[in-house]
Amino acid sequence: MSSCISNSQSQIEQFKSILDMAIEAGDWEKANSARVAIKRMSIECIACGTEEVLTQIQKALSDSWTRLRLSLSKEVISDPTHSAWRIHQKLLADAETCGIAIEMGLLPGSEVERIKEKVIGFLSAVPEKISTSTDITKAVGAPSKSVSIVLGKLRAEGKIVSRRKGQFVIHRFMEC
Repeated sequence: MSSCISNSQSQIEQFKSILDMAIEAGDWEKANSARVAIKRMSIECIACGTEEVLTQIQKALSDSWTRLRLSLSKEVISDPTHSAWRIHQKLLADAETCGIAIEMGLLPGSEVERIKEKVIGFLSAVPEKISTSTDITKAVGAPSKSVSIVLGKLRAEGKIVSRRKGQFVIHRFMEC
């Protein structure tokens, strides 16, 4: 199991608890330290492609951002020099970074290459066969989102053609 996954739930809960207590106490230095620790976890998850954990991190950051937002006075919200305002902005940016990474699809380069080889192998085994995305996902044994990302890369490289047929997208290997 990846190092990003081990003990992640308890770490996220621990950092979120520290962050929330610091927000309640108005201890912005401690809040920022906890935010940075969560951000380090998110960067590790982005690097190794652990989407489930990154989703949990995004939720923790968003929840803390909301908690802080609700506790801030109008004077603090309008004062960009105030520590609480800066933490507020950083929490929002960190949550957005996690969201963007999730939307883009987390796949380290080695994982992309591994799935790519399997997809090409599957599609080239019987070139005249037309396969749906579901067929490919089952054959490759990877998450559908990962297969979708790889299929997009293969289309861009001109190695496969894809077209919609009813509710399905079918893919065919392009012989060189």
